[in-house]
Amino acid sequence: MAATPPKLSTASRDLAAASIIASLLAYVLVIVGTRAFGADRFAAVSVVWTWWMLCAAVVTFPLQHWAIRTAAAGASTSTALRASLIAAALLGTAAAATALHLSGDVFADSLITYAIVVAITPVGSWCIGVSRAFLVSAARCEWLRSPSGSRT
Repeated sequence: MAATPPKLSTASRDLAAASIIASLLAYVLVIVGTRAFGADRFAAVSVVWTWWMLCAAVVTFPLQHWAIRTAAAGASTSTALRASLIAAALLGTAAAATALHLSGDVFADSLITYAIVVAITPVGSWCIGVSRAFLVSAARCEWLRSPSGSRT
């Protein structure tokens, strides 16, 4: 007899629905932006947006979960947080240098602005990850830690 799969919790269903809705809205934004500004002008927006999402996946979420687990274990995170901030700054610097070198066609009019945005995005992602970890581990937002996300 086959085992029955576990039922999805309400939080899991809500997360799946929110992910689908966010993906559809992102697609709508790209369509509207491309039609409103033209493909050439909107290309810069989509590149910056992609870089931001990559930084969120590579910097924000792993750092957030690592810091929460470390704080829950009672260990100090200060040295590792400083090291991770330096790593995020180096990632931003390397990405900005690459952007300055490779992206003349897409960002010809605002190359310096683009390089600055690319450079600060990993550091901003670091700040978001640390802030979320602090809020959760300090129990300032207890509802963030609850399985259902409810504020009860």
